[in-house]
Amino acid sequence: MNLREIFPNGFEFVFDNGKLVNLHPAKTSNVDSEFHTKNLERYYSNEIDSFPMYEIDFESGTELQQHVWNELMKLRKGEIISYEELAKRVGTKAVRAVATAVGKNPIPVIIPCHRIVRKDGSIGKYSMGGSEIKKALLALEGVTF
Repeated sequence: MNLREIFPNGFEFVFDNGKLVNLHPAKTSNVDSEFHTKNLERYYSNEIDSFPMYEIDFESGTELQQHVWNELMKLRKGEIISYEELAKRVGTKAVRAVATAVGKNPIPVIIPCHRIVRKDGSIGKYSMGGSEIKKALLALEGVTF
């Protein structure tokens, strides 16, 4: 399986003042979505290790959300942690608030919220299409559920 099989039309990237502010599955493919989707395909096929070509705008989130999103960016491919562990890493005991911040991630796939699972190890939800999409993205990183 590859990224294009999971998201056949690729992704729409939304920029504001040159900064990436939102990402969601494209309804139809176009030149812009093709260009940016190819970058994601290169990442998930291990041709590149990160997304230095995008300056990400976290300004839309609360201070906690920004902290959570920055911490998510530190996770390596295939690294899975729980919401509880993520809360510890951002210095709070407010696991539900951290889970809410994960769910409000405006740039899924690049800010890898799919790498967060429940404390009991179950997959949990995913904002870009549910748990099956989350499982498929993790499978691209070598993690199976």
